[in-house]
Amino acid sequence: MALSLNPRLVKALYRRAQSRRALGKDAEAVADLKRILDIEPHNSTALKDLRIWTGDSDLRAGSVNSIFKLVDIEKAASADLHRVQISEVGTDHGPKPSGDADQKRPQNADFVSEPSPGVSGGGHRDIPQATPSAVTPMRISPTFPKCPPTNWFQMDRDLRELVPSGQTLTPIAVEYLCSIEPANYSTVIGQNLDSLCLGRLLSAISLSPTLSSVQKAERLAALAKLPRFDVAWLLAEDADREKVENLLREVSPENSDLLKRSFI
Repeated sequence: MALSLNPRLVKALYRRAQSRRALGKDAEAVADLKRILDIEPHNSTALKDLRIWTGDSDLRAGSVNSIFKLVDIEKAASADLHRVQISEVGTDHGPKPSGDADQKRPQNADFVSEPSPGVSGGGHRDIPQATPSAVTPMRISPTFPKCPPTNWFQMDRDLRELVPSGQTLTPIAVEYLCSIEPANYSTVIGQNLDSLCLGRLLSAISLSPTLSSVQKAERLAALAKLPRFDVAWLLAEDADREKVENLLREVSPENSDLLKRSFI
């Protein structure tokens, strides 16, 4: 799935540009990047991608103009987005949402399990009843890994166990992510940083009861040095941006001023 969007939203425009690029719609993808630069002329990520996609290395901030000049950006909201099939990104001919009457019924809506065949001759057969212990699923609490991860695949595997899909970070997951030393971020995370990973790390840093303000500042600085940080931060959720604002209030003014260059 991809986003059919109001073009005033920078994050959504960047996502659509990436989707269009992946679909081979280079002209439309470039147009989206130019729209972003209409809104934010100094957006380094959009400018960098535009140079690569167009092959024009002479592009500079403020020199790019598209045929679109956007207004009332502040009025844009998340409600301006709706889901469409990715094959329809960049077109206005997507399928209309169907009403309740048109929705397909689940294939198993009328499914009724057949009774077990009886004993020949119609005799009664006793069916053993399952005991509660036989049907109650076992709940196994995740255990904390003994050592911090040494590579991306190990961290990804451990987090699948520590953070069930759709759930917030558990205290064990917070401790696990904070156990990674900032000096090892480039080795463990490397080129794999995305908005989800960034959001989890920011949550862990902000929720940690053991990290000092200096240690939190060190981790934020290390994140900002990762190769894919600019893209991950551009696509970060508003809640993650609020976490950073709160963290910047915790650290010293000197560290806060340095970190604002990357996070604000």
